[in-house]
Amino acid sequence: MIEIHFGAEQETLRTFTTVLEQITIGADARCNLQLGGEGVAGFHCRLWRHEGRWVVTPEVPIAVNGHPLDQPAYVGFGDRLQLGSISLLLKPMVAEPVEDDLVANAREDAVGRSVYADWLEERGQWDRAEFLRLTVAAAELTPEDPRFADTTTRIQKLAACLDEAWRMRLSSNSVEGCTQLRREFTCNMTWDRLDPTADPFVRSCSACKSSVHYCRSDIEATRHASEGRCIVLDLGIDPRMVRRERRSAGREPVGPSVPMPGMYLPPSFVTLPERTCSRCNTMVPAGFRFCPSCGMLS
Repeated sequence: MIEIHFGAEQETLRTFTTVLEQITIGADARCNLQLGGEGVAGFHCRLWRHEGRWVVTPEVPIAVNGHPLDQPAYVGFGDRLQLGSISLLLKPMVAEPVEDDLVANAREDAVGRSVYADWLEERGQWDRAEFLRLTVAAAELTPEDPRFADTTTRIQKLAACLDEAWRMRLSSNSVEGCTQLRREFTCNMTWDRLDPTADPFVRSCSACKSSVHYCRSDIEATRHASEGRCIVLDLGIDPRMVRRERRSAGREPVGPSVPMPGMYLPPSFVTLPERTCSRCNTMVPAGFRFCPSCGMLS
Protein backbone atom coordinates (compact mmCIF):
# COMPACT_ATOMS: atom_id res chain seq x y z
CA MET A 1 0.00 0.00 0.00
CA ILE A 2 1.23 3.49 -0.83
CA GLU A 3 0.23 7.04 0.02
CA ILE A 4 0.86 9.82 -2.47
CA HIS A 5 0.75 13.30 -0.95
CA PHE A 6 0.22 15.86 -3.69
CA GLY A 7 -0.39 19.56 -4.24
CA ALA A 8 1.03 22.79 -5.62
CA GLU A 9 3.45 24.98 -3.69
CA GLN A 10 1.76 26.83 -0.79
CA GLU A 11 -1.22 24.42 -0.96
CA THR A 12 -2.33 22.00 1.75
CA LEU A 13 -1.31 18.59 0.48
CA ARG A 14 -3.99 16.03 -0.26
CA THR A 15 -3.51 12.27 -0.03
CA PHE A 16 -4.22 9.47 -2.49
CA THR A 17 -4.12 6.04 -0.84
CA THR A 18 -4.21 2.90 -2.95
CA VAL A 19 -3.39 -0.79 -3.10
CA LEU A 20 -3.08 -0.73 -6.90
CA GLU A 21 0.28 -1.85 -8.24
CA GLN A 22 0.03 0.32 -11.34
CA ILE A 23 -1.05 3.95 -11.02
CA THR A 24 -1.53 6.36 -13.91
CA ILE A 25 -1.08 10.04 -13.05
CA GLY A 26 -2.03 13.11 -15.06
CA ALA A 27 -4.72 15.64 -15.93
CA ASP A 28 -6.90 13.20 -17.87
CA ALA A 29 -10.03 12.00 -16.07
CA ARG A 30 -9.10 8.42 -16.94
CA CYS A 31 -5.99 8.51 -14.73
CA ASN A 32 -6.03 6.78 -11.35
CA LEU A 33 -4.79 10.02 -9.81
CA GLN A 34 -6.08 13.07 -11.67
CA LEU A 35 -4.11 16.26 -11.10
CA GLY A 36 -5.12 19.78 -11.99
CA GLY A 37 -2.20 22.12 -12.37
CA GLU A 38 -0.10 24.10 -14.79
CA GLY A 39 2.20 21.94 -16.89
CA VAL A 40 0.49 18.63 -16.04
CA ALA A 41 -0.05 16.51 -19.17
CA GLY A 42 -3.05 14.26 -19.78
CA PHE A 43 -1.08 11.08 -19.04
CA HIS A 44 2.03 12.46 -17.38
CA CYS A 45 3.61 9.38 -15.80
CA ARG A 46 2.97 5.89 -14.48
CA LEU A 47 3.96 4.37 -11.13
CA TRP A 48 4.21 0.59 -11.01
CA ARG A 49 5.73 -2.10 -8.83
CA HIS A 50 8.58 -4.29 -10.02
CA GLU A 51 10.00 -6.99 -7.74
CA GLY A 52 8.80 -5.16 -4.63
CA ARG A 53 10.07 -1.73 -5.68
CA TRP A 54 8.31 1.24 -7.26
CA VAL A 55 9.22 2.41 -10.75
CA VAL A 56 8.18 5.71 -12.32
CA THR A 57 7.82 5.79 -16.10
CA PRO A 58 7.44 9.35 -17.40
CA GLU A 59 5.41 9.94 -20.55
CA VAL A 60 6.37 13.62 -20.24
CA PRO A 61 9.61 14.70 -18.50
CA ILE A 62 9.35 15.03 -14.73
CA ALA A 63 11.77 15.79 -11.90
CA VAL A 64 12.64 13.43 -9.04
CA ASN A 65 14.16 15.14 -6.00
CA GLY A 66 15.00 18.09 -8.23
CA HIS A 67 16.72 16.05 -10.95
CA PRO A 68 15.17 15.93 -14.46
CA LEU A 69 13.97 12.49 -15.54
CA ASP A 70 12.73 11.34 -18.95
CA GLN A 71 13.15 7.56 -18.65
CA PRO A 72 12.00 4.85 -16.20
CA ALA A 73 13.69 4.88 -12.80
CA TYR A 74 13.25 3.34 -9.36
CA VAL A 75 11.74 5.62 -6.70
CA GLY A 76 11.10 5.04 -3.02
CA PHE A 77 9.32 6.40 0.02
CA GLY A 78 10.43 9.95 0.75
CA ASP A 79 11.15 10.77 -2.90
CA ARG A 80 9.49 13.88 -4.32
CA LEU A 81 8.20 13.90 -7.89
CA GLN A 82 7.51 17.17 -9.71
CA LEU A 83 4.88 17.15 -12.47
CA GLY A 84 4.52 20.67 -13.77
CA SER A 85 3.40 22.80 -10.84
CA ILE A 86 2.35 19.78 -8.74
CA SER A 87 4.62 17.99 -6.26
CA LEU A 88 4.05 14.37 -5.24
CA LEU A 89 5.61 12.85 -2.12
CA LEU A 90 5.64 9.05 -1.78
CA LYS A 91 5.01 7.62 1.70
CA PRO A 92 4.11 4.23 3.19
CA MET A 93 0.72 3.83 4.81
CA VAL A 94 1.14 4.19 8.59
CA ALA A 95 -1.60 3.17 11.03
CA GLU A 96 -2.25 5.19 14.20
CA PRO A 97 -3.43 3.36 17.39
CA VAL A 98 -6.46 5.63 17.81
CA GLU A 99 -7.71 4.47 14.42
CA ASP A 100 -8.72 1.09 15.87
CA ASP A 101 -11.32 2.81 18.07
CA LEU A 102 -12.54 4.92 15.16
CA VAL A 103 -12.97 1.81 13.01
CA ALA A 104 -14.90 0.06 15.80
CA ASN A 105 -17.24 3.06 16.16
CA ALA A 106 -17.64 3.30 12.38
CA ARG A 107 -18.95 -0.27 12.37
CA GLU A 108 -21.70 0.73 14.77
CA ASP A 109 -23.58 3.49 12.95
CA ALA A 110 -23.54 6.39 10.49
CA VAL A 111 -22.41 8.83 13.18
CA GLY A 112 -19.28 6.75 13.79
CA ARG A 113 -18.55 6.68 10.06
CA SER A 114 -18.92 10.43 9.79
CA VAL A 115 -16.56 11.01 12.72
CA TYR A 116 -14.02 8.62 11.19
CA ALA A 117 -14.37 10.40 7.83
CA ASP A 118 -13.63 13.75 9.54
CA TRP A 119 -10.50 12.22 11.12
CA LEU A 120 -9.33 10.86 7.74
CA GLU A 121 -9.88 14.20 6.04
CA GLU A 122 -7.78 15.95 8.68
CA ARG A 123 -4.95 13.65 7.61
CA GLY A 124 -5.52 14.20 3.92
CA GLN A 125 -6.97 10.74 3.23
CA TRP A 126 -9.72 12.12 1.03
CA ASP A 127 -10.42 8.92 -0.89
CA ARG A 128 -11.16 6.88 2.26
CA ALA A 129 -13.20 9.71 3.75
CA GLU A 130 -15.26 10.06 0.58
CA PHE A 131 -15.89 6.31 0.52
CA LEU A 132 -17.24 6.40 4.09
CA ARG A 133 -19.43 9.44 3.47
CA LEU A 134 -20.88 7.91 0.32
CA THR A 135 -21.76 4.64 2.09
CA VAL A 136 -23.69 6.72 4.62
CA ALA A 137 -25.42 8.68 1.85
CA ALA A 138 -26.26 5.57 -0.18
CA ALA A 139 -28.06 4.00 2.78
CA GLU A 140 -30.58 6.87 2.63
CA LEU A 141 -31.27 6.55 -1.12
CA THR A 142 -33.69 4.32 -2.98
CA PRO A 143 -32.92 2.90 -6.44
CA GLU A 144 -35.49 5.30 -7.88
CA ASP A 145 -33.58 8.34 -6.59
CA PRO A 146 -31.71 10.08 -9.45
CA ARG A 147 -28.58 10.23 -7.24
CA PHE A 148 -28.57 6.49 -6.54
CA ALA A 149 -26.76 5.25 -9.66
CA ASP A 150 -24.01 7.89 -9.49
CA THR A 151 -23.47 7.34 -5.76
CA THR A 152 -23.22 3.55 -5.93
CA THR A 153 -21.01 3.69 -9.03
CA ARG A 154 -18.62 6.06 -7.26
CA ILE A 155 -18.55 3.79 -4.17
CA GLN A 156 -17.62 0.79 -6.32
CA LYS A 157 -14.84 2.65 -8.15
CA LEU A 158 -13.39 3.95 -4.88
CA ALA A 159 -13.58 0.46 -3.37
CA ALA A 160 -11.43 -0.90 -6.23
CA CYS A 161 -8.53 1.34 -5.17
CA LEU A 162 -8.86 0.93 -1.40
CA ASP A 163 -7.38 -1.81 0.74
CA GLU A 164 -9.65 -4.87 1.02
CA ALA A 165 -8.43 -5.52 4.56
CA TRP A 166 -9.48 -2.01 5.55
CA ARG A 167 -12.95 -2.46 4.05
CA MET A 168 -13.30 -5.79 5.84
CA ARG A 169 -12.36 -4.18 9.18
CA LEU A 170 -15.16 -1.70 8.69
CA SER A 171 -17.76 -4.30 7.84
CA SER A 172 -20.53 -4.96 10.30
CA ASN A 173 -22.88 -6.23 7.60
CA SER A 174 -25.21 -9.00 8.66
CA VAL A 175 -24.88 -12.61 7.57
CA GLU A 176 -27.34 -13.51 4.82
CA GLY A 177 -28.59 -16.80 3.41
CA CYS A 178 -28.33 -18.87 6.59
CA THR A 179 -30.20 -22.16 6.06
CA GLN A 180 -30.05 -23.12 9.74
CA LEU A 181 -32.74 -20.61 10.75
CA ARG A 182 -36.47 -20.89 10.38
CA ARG A 183 -37.79 -18.61 7.63
CA GLU A 184 -39.40 -16.14 10.05
CA PHE A 185 -36.10 -15.40 11.76
CA THR A 186 -33.18 -13.24 10.60
CA CYS A 187 -29.57 -14.00 11.49
CA ASN A 188 -28.19 -11.34 13.85
CA MET A 189 -24.52 -12.29 13.41
CA THR A 190 -22.23 -9.76 11.71
CA TRP A 191 -18.84 -10.14 10.00
CA ASP A 192 -16.90 -8.55 12.87
CA ARG A 193 -18.39 -11.08 15.35
CA LEU A 194 -17.46 -14.19 13.33
CA ASP A 195 -14.41 -16.35 14.04
CA PRO A 196 -11.45 -15.97 11.61
CA THR A 197 -10.25 -18.96 9.57
CA ALA A 198 -7.12 -19.60 7.49
CA ASP A 199 -8.89 -17.92 4.56
CA PRO A 200 -9.23 -14.15 5.21
CA PHE A 201 -12.44 -14.10 3.16
CA VAL A 202 -14.13 -16.93 5.06
CA ARG A 203 -15.15 -16.86 8.72
CA SER A 204 -16.96 -19.34 10.92
CA CYS A 205 -20.22 -18.75 12.77
CA SER A 206 -20.00 -20.03 16.35
CA ALA A 207 -23.80 -20.21 16.58
CA CYS A 208 -24.59 -22.54 13.66
CA LYS A 209 -21.05 -23.70 12.73
CA SER A 210 -21.54 -22.51 9.13
CA SER A 211 -18.81 -20.99 6.98
CA VAL A 212 -19.55 -17.40 5.95
CA HIS A 213 -18.07 -15.99 2.73
CA TYR A 214 -17.10 -12.34 2.37
CA CYS A 215 -18.28 -11.29 -1.11
CA ARG A 216 -16.57 -8.49 -3.03
CA SER A 217 -18.85 -8.41 -6.07
CA ASP A 218 -22.51 -8.98 -6.83
CA ILE A 219 -21.58 -11.94 -9.07
CA GLU A 220 -19.61 -13.57 -6.25
CA ALA A 221 -22.49 -12.99 -3.81
CA THR A 222 -25.06 -14.41 -6.24
CA ARG A 223 -22.91 -17.50 -6.87
CA HIS A 224 -22.36 -18.26 -3.17
CA ALA A 225 -26.00 -17.61 -2.32
CA SER A 226 -27.25 -19.82 -5.17
CA GLU A 227 -25.10 -22.64 -3.76
CA GLY A 228 -26.68 -22.24 -0.33
CA ARG A 229 -23.72 -20.63 1.42
CA CYS A 230 -23.90 -17.89 4.05
CA ILE A 231 -22.57 -14.57 2.81
CA VAL A 232 -21.60 -11.08 3.98
CA LEU A 233 -21.53 -8.27 1.42
CA ASP A 234 -18.56 -5.93 0.97
CA LEU A 235 -19.21 -2.25 1.63
CA GLY A 236 -18.65 -1.54 -2.06
CA ILE A 237 -21.72 -3.58 -3.10
CA ASP A 238 -25.27 -2.30 -3.03
CA PRO A 239 -27.16 -5.08 -1.20
CA ARG A 240 -30.42 -4.25 -2.96
CA MET A 241 -28.82 -5.13 -6.30
CA VAL A 242 -27.71 -8.53 -5.01
CA ARG A 243 -31.07 -9.36 -3.48
CA ARG A 244 -32.80 -8.34 -6.71
CA GLU A 245 -30.50 -10.66 -8.69
CA ARG A 246 -31.07 -13.53 -6.26
CA ARG A 247 -34.82 -13.21 -6.79
CA SER A 248 -34.43 -13.30 -10.57
CA ALA A 249 -34.94 -17.02 -11.15
CA GLY A 250 -31.32 -17.91 -11.63
CA ARG A 251 -30.45 -14.96 -13.92
CA GLU A 252 -26.90 -13.75 -13.26
CA PRO A 253 -25.84 -10.08 -13.38
CA VAL A 254 -24.56 -8.80 -16.72
CA GLY A 255 -20.89 -8.20 -15.86
CA PRO A 256 -19.26 -7.26 -12.55
CA SER A 257 -20.41 -4.17 -10.70
CA VAL A 258 -17.23 -4.05 -8.58
CA PRO A 259 -14.31 -2.90 -10.78
CA MET A 260 -11.74 -5.52 -11.75
CA PRO A 261 -7.98 -4.95 -12.14
CA GLY A 262 -7.41 -2.61 -15.08
CA MET A 263 -10.21 -0.22 -14.18
CA TYR A 264 -9.22 3.28 -13.32
CA LEU A 265 -10.55 5.59 -10.63
CA PRO A 266 -12.29 8.62 -12.14
CA PRO A 267 -12.31 11.63 -9.80
CA SER A 268 -16.03 12.19 -10.38
CA PHE A 269 -19.05 10.48 -11.88
CA VAL A 270 -18.05 9.46 -15.39
CA THR A 271 -20.07 7.38 -17.85
CA LEU A 272 -17.95 5.52 -20.39
CA PRO A 273 -19.18 3.54 -23.40
CA GLU A 274 -18.60 -0.11 -24.08
CA ARG A 275 -16.24 -0.79 -26.98
CA THR A 276 -14.79 -3.66 -28.98
CA CYS A 277 -11.23 -4.84 -28.30
CA SER A 278 -9.02 -4.15 -31.34
CA ARG A 279 -7.11 -7.41 -30.81
CA CYS A 280 -9.72 -10.09 -30.05
CA ASN A 281 -13.03 -8.29 -30.79
CA THR A 282 -14.34 -9.01 -27.27
CA MET A 283 -16.74 -6.40 -25.93
CA VAL A 284 -14.86 -4.36 -23.31
CA PRO A 285 -17.23 -3.22 -20.51
CA ALA A 286 -17.68 0.45 -19.71
CA GLY A 287 -14.93 1.70 -17.40
CA PHE A 288 -12.28 -0.89 -18.29
CA ARG A 289 -8.90 0.27 -19.61
CA PHE A 290 -7.82 -3.29 -20.46
CA CYS A 291 -9.62 -6.02 -22.35
CA PRO A 292 -10.79 -8.64 -19.78
CA SER A 293 -10.07 -11.46 -22.30
CA CYS A 294 -6.64 -10.70 -23.77
CA GLY A 295 -5.38 -7.83 -21.59
CA MET A 296 -4.96 -5.45 -24.51
CA LEU A 297 -4.64 -1.80 -23.39
CA SER A 298 -7.39 0.11 -25.14
